[in-house]
Amino acid sequence: KMGNAKSNAYWNPLSRFLPEEQSDIDGVFDTLSGSSGSAGAKHGKATKKTDWQHYRQDNLLFLIQPLPEKMTVRLYHRMKSIDLTGKSSGLSEQIAKEQFVIFMSNLLKGNADEKSTIIMRIISKTEGPVKCKQIQEFTEDLIMSVVHVLSYRKELKGWNLENTRDSASGVKALASQLLSDLKLADGTKPVGPQLMETNFDQSVIEDWVYRVPQISIFLSVVIRQGLHVLHSVPDQTKDILNLVPACKGIRTGLVSPF
Repeated sequence: KMGNAKSNAYWNPLSRFLPEEQSDIDGVFDTLSGSSGSAGAKHGKATKKTDWQHYRQDNLLFLIQPLPEKMTVRLYHRMKSIDLTGKSSGLSEQIAKEQFVIFMSNLLKGNADEKSTIIMRIISKTEGPVKCKQIQEFTEDLIMSVVHVLSYRKELKGWNLENTRDSASGVKALASQLLSDLKLADGTKPVGPQLMETNFDQSVIEDWVYRVPQISIFLSVVIRQGLHVLHSVPDQTKDILNLVPACKGIRTGLVSPF
């Protein structure tokens, strides 16, 4: 039964992808885990969890060089925290292929509920509701990651951070705009200092993801362009160029980049 459950955890999410997409995903995971033999020969057997944790995290950091380290670490911890047993058993030592496939399937092919499950733990490493200030930090990291990865892939088009007057304030402005649709279950939204300390549960994040498509599209581009995966079919990169505002200002000007 356990074997069947584990097999279904792999094949059911994988079946959402086209055959050529499945090959992409297999290749990326093999790259992530393929050098474990040489790592073992170099460092000896991994006898501590932290040895494997650092090894896997460093592998992912190397694999997703186009992304800022902070976002890569967020993605790594989310992949690693996916529960394959149906019950809470703590963090596994390393990213299993089933975890990787579930992560990719839910984030790229899932509905708002599935995406929100993934996003909740990208926002915070711990289970349960997340504070608005954590959501804000995640959103700013996400925007910067999109700009960073598109710049790395030379897909940024109208943007040029070198010429922006204040890119940090521009990122905060866009994040604030995306967060403006974040509301409590009763439709209200706290204001003032208490807003940042307000807790939001998964149902609120699900509603936010549903009503603010930029979040899903930004994450899709971060994954597709960061891992350089799933380019065998059209992706949403062209959409992202319309969603990230063009850079209008320069350092010497008076106009914000947004």
